[in-house]
Amino acid sequence: GGVPTYDAAERTFRFKAGDSAVDVRDYGAVGDGVTDDSAAIQAAIDATAGAGSVLIPAGTYLLDTPLRLPIAATGFELFGDGMPTLLLGTGVFRAIDCQATAAGQTFSNITVRNITVDADNQPLVDTPVGAEPHSQWHSHTLIGNLMPPPSGYSGSIFAYGGYARISVENMLIENCHTVNVPTTEPGDITGDWTRQNIGFFSYHETVSETLARFDNITVRGCSFDGGNVGVTILASGGGSGNPLVNHANERIVIEDCYHDTGIQPAASFIGAHVQLGLQCIPGTMTVRNFTGIGSQDVGIEIDNPASAEIINCKMVDFWLAGYFVRNFGVKASDYPDNSIVIRDCIAKHTSAATILSSGYYIEGGTVGEDDFGTVIIDGCSYINESALWDAPACKGTAVQSAGPVLDLTVSNFTAKALSVNATSGTTTATFIYVNPGAAPETRLTLNNVYLERAGTASANVGGSLIDMASSFASHIELNARNVVIVDNIASAAADQARWLINGLTGFAVDGVIDGYRAAGTRDGGTKGDLNIGATSALTIAKGLVLRNIDTADSGSTTPVVFNSPTNAENVTIARDGDSPSAIVIASAAALAIPDRGEFFVVSGTTDITSITGDIWNGRVITLLFIDTLTLIDGGNLVIAGNFVANNADTITLGASGGNFFEISRSVN
Repeated sequence: GGVPTYDAAERTFRFKAGDSAVDVRDYGAVGDGVTDDSAAIQAAIDATAGAGSVLIPAGTYLLDTPLRLPIAATGFELFGDGMPTLLLGTGVFRAIDCQATAAGQTFSNITVRNITVDADNQPLVDTPVGAEPHSQWHSHTLIGNLMPPPSGYSGSIFAYGGYARISVENMLIENCHTVNVPTTEPGDITGDWTRQNIGFFSYHETVSETLARFDNITVRGCSFDGGNVGVTILASGGGSGNPLVNHANERIVIEDCYHDTGIQPAASFIGAHVQLGLQCIPGTMTVRNFTGIGSQDVGIEIDNPASAEIINCKMVDFWLAGYFVRNFGVKASDYPDNSIVIRDCIAKHTSAATILSSGYYIEGGTVGEDDFGTVIIDGCSYINESALWDAPACKGTAVQSAGPVLDLTVSNFTAKALSVNATSGTTTATFIYVNPGAAPETRLTLNNVYLERAGTASANVGGSLIDMASSFASHIELNARNVVIVDNIASAAADQARWLINGLTGFAVDGVIDGYRAAGTRDGGTKGDLNIGATSALTIAKGLVLRNIDTADSGSTTPVVFNSPTNAENVTIARDGDSPSAIVIASAAALAIPDRGEFFVVSGTTDITSITGDIWNGRVITLLFIDTLTLIDGGNLVIAGNFVANNADTITLGASGGNFFEISRSVN
């Protein structure tokens, strides 16, 4: 047959009216599901010499040997008419093979479409035909490459991938489906045998080997019934420490696909609905409109992207993370347009056994070496419908950022966990956790974020719903607008801040929080609804502006807490209508007030004999007391007799010459 028509929009080849095609029946294929049609279909493929179309009519074609695609094709298509089924024979683990015959070969200009692969004859555990036993075999049911480890390789990473440095370019896999694919679980096997539906893997002995690439690969409109992995396109090798190897992942698109493993994950194991990259040179990778159900590891993983988009996807019941973007080789400075966008996605738990995880997990490494530039999570949600968060390592984190992310935006985001029932361990259930690591400058933006959890807990349910922590960062610009936290946990450890800004070695935080509402029945206790500096003065708020802070329905007596007066420099606490937002300070004989601010809540019962801090002439402050104590006339307090304060009593004072003079008091 002639060469199929080149489709410029798809950048690949596709049979169209007027093209001629080789019919596998002309080479002896029967399609009765009993006769081995492997040789007949292979003869039809070979007859094109990599330049033509091969037609498989409707029927069921038994394969006792995988079909081999042509190497270095100039325009080849394998397609079905009437959705034929390729039935894998016993011991055959993939239908279509990209098996190289020498290192550095390229499979290019290939389209595979309109085919179903039935793996009903596959055993759950076995060693592939012609392969030596190994602890980490991975087989591909629909299309991929698999063989023993390259000569001299004895590492513990994936032991498959054809010869070293395999390339795949300009390939379209469209409207293909797998059925009856076994999914292995821990205990089924010795080692890490997994079933993968589509998989390309290139191994590199050293990081300096000749460049190979996976370029312009599209998987579209496919569904996968079973198997641990839906689609993998990876490269690895090069020695210890996960170095980048000389292999590029570029223009990879996975869209309009569905994968159901058929299991509810009960333990960590190998698995992903989509995994792209591993140790590849950074490139552009996109996953759109993908639904994945039941992963024993991650839902969608993208490693080392120069840029990546995950759009309109849904991940249900996963172990480690629904969406996992990892970086151990991209320097943001080398990729000025480096951006990660996750938009209009859903991460959801329906099983109590699958919640040791994060919905959206962004993991960097060393600043200046493998940091992220811009990360945007927009229009997404994290929903936990399970009835149990009950394990020492249980996180239930909606968004987790670990390592240097220079600019993270979470907008139009909803997280809900409405059936929390923890009875042991140190369950945290923190919804947004940001640790910028060693990044010297980090920007965090939260816009239109709604976080809600409810339930009971007879043991520790710690964790703020928003927790910002850093071991190394020096400066964070925080801008938040319209953030709502509703926390109805009944917990034995109720004294937890709802929003915690916590520097472990000290960093400065500035910016604007405008529109923050805390509500719910769980009292924030002494740590408050907004806690800045949980480790004393190590977090410094410099020029931070708080506006429209609403805690009227939070049940908390301590809305805003600065753990030490030295935590606040030039902080503005703006009033919300007639209800002032407040900084909470502890009572002391010498009451230390922050250098900026006009309204302070005083907790504790220690009588006050003087006030210290920045006392400039004309400064006016109001103190609201929530416990019983006495403000004693004398020292630098010039008041109309001792002020005996009880809960909700106030006194307003004006400063002059280092003294505070009484302006008004609510009682006595």
